[in-house]
Amino acid sequence: RIGATEDGYVVTDGVAAPAVNDVVVIHGFIENYYKDSKNTIEVTFSDKDDASTNAKILSNVRGTSALTVDAEHATVTGIPATATNGETVSFTVTPDADYIIDAVKVGTTELTANDGTYSFTVAGNATIIVDAHKEGEVAPVTVTKTTTEIFTAMNATISANSDVHVYNTLALDTVITASTTGQANCGSFWGNNREWRLYQNKSGNLIITAAAGYQLQSATITFGVDKGGILKLGDDTVTSGTAVDLSGSSATFVVANSGTDTKGQVKITAFSVTYVAVSNS
Repeated sequence: RIGATEDGYVVTDGVAAPAVNDVVVIHGFIENYYKDSKNTIEVTFSDKDDASTNAKILSNVRGTSALTVDAEHATVTGIPATATNGETVSFTVTPDADYIIDAVKVGTTELTANDGTYSFTVAGNATIIVDAHKEGEVAPVTVTKTTTEIFTAMNATISANSDVHVYNTLALDTVITASTTGQANCGSFWGNNREWRLYQNKSGNLIITAAAGYQLQSATITFGVDKGGILKLGDDTVTSGTAVDLSGSSATFVVANSGTDTKGQVKITAFSVTYVAVSNS
């Protein structure tokens, strides 16, 4: 497992930074990070205070990633089924008759057109998402925030091993909030990968709520898991980084488990929520 750059690996000069599906050669130290509890072997470094001992990525063979399109009211032209990591892909978007494009995104990252053409650099499997609304209707709004951005704005304190700081409600903007139920530690913010943690055995479910006068349309939640943890919306398992359709002013996501364990964890690192103003008439 390769951690984030801040966890102590460096990329050798002339070698591309790794992405999902790449094959890399790493020089470092072998460590059983979780000791015997998970038997998870990692390539790591020996001294966090000495950059010269960081694990080094010596080479990177770029992988092939799958590209998909999610565009209900528009036609996307120029997206191949697969592309090589590091490759620049360009495409155009044509809205259906009587529809207006609101946003074009790769995952949660919004793109800006240049002379009518959108471009992005492939860095792992990706979905091109086109949001559009019908002329005469209210355009939806999408708010996208990482937990790092949210907690920086809050001047929040990061939890440490024996010093847990809990934040049960996060404001994505003036309309959307994300909150958690549950017992102690649910909603704690941990420094490792800047995660907002929810715990299955403490009923740490996630609730996304829109303010009065607004309705939810969809949400994309980016998260990691541990101890078999999964996130469910009703009977459906939610995939990290994949949009799910919503309705109404509130949605509850339940922390569950893919196996028989009851101590699953979900570690959220980003939210993207689309909502729309509704008329009271």
